[in-house]
Amino acid sequence: MSSGCIIDTPGILDQSVGTEMIRDIVAEFSVTVIVVLGHERLFNDMARRFGDKSRVAVMKLARSGGAVEVNDNYLEQTQNYITKKYFYGEMKNILSPVSRTLDFKTVKVFRLAQGKPS
Repeated sequence: MSSGCIIDTPGILDQSVGTEMIRDIVAEFSVTVIVVLGHERLFNDMARRFGDKSRVAVMKLARSGGAVEVNDNYLEQTQNYITKKYFYGEMKNILSPVSRTLDFKTVKVFRLAQGKPS
């Protein structure tokens, strides 16, 4: 019996940084299959890099007919919005994240007992 996981990489991949990131992910997670969705250039690069000489299969899937290309500017704005929403909340109920700097000497760490005492 075996199992696996799906590793999703960002949609925007700078040619040099993105392929290096994918190479590192393949090495670290012992990836056996790479699926490229609707990106001919990336597929060719991955097939050339991980082709016959490695145990990694590279597959290409066509985009769904309803899929729409988004431009880099729109995607960056959306990512920034989601990040701000995560840390600061929605505009209707704004959160106020606070950072505190403490001297480590003043910090006390306690360990709570678990289970029944012996």
